[in-house]
Amino acid sequence: MESFYATRTDEMLRAHGLSRTQGRIALLKLLASQKAPVSSAFLLRKLGTSWDETTLYRALNTFVTYGILAQFDFGHGHAHYEIAHDKPHHHHAVCESCGHIEDIPAHDSPQLTASALKAARGFKRFTRHSLEFYGLCTKCT
Repeated sequence: MESFYATRTDEMLRAHGLSRTQGRIALLKLLASQKAPVSSAFLLRKLGTSWDETTLYRALNTFVTYGILAQFDFGHGHAHYEIAHDKPHHHHAVCESCGHIEDIPAHDSPQLTASALKAARGFKRFTRHSLEFYGLCTKCT
């Protein structure tokens, strides 16, 4: 069964005025089927020989620029990507041993943002934030 986001790939591309090519749709469906952010190496393996590294990076960068994907650096030496289009804000838990990543629902509050703004004296407002928790997953403990 396809995920909610996999069924909306055309809508995501159309909303940003991007061409709805078979390759872009396949990439978005693959990303939408993942439960956590994935690396470009993972995507290349899953997409097979129809994609080369340059084409993949171009597509990923385009999708990040248009807000369709979010890009994360979890300290693994490479970026990770996940669907961002109309997806609720959330955080991540990252295993420092095996690299396992899980989404964590965000319970952000106006008080948290106000406190952060007060602490960051050189800012008037924040437009977004990212929060990752690092530790050991149940398999690695």
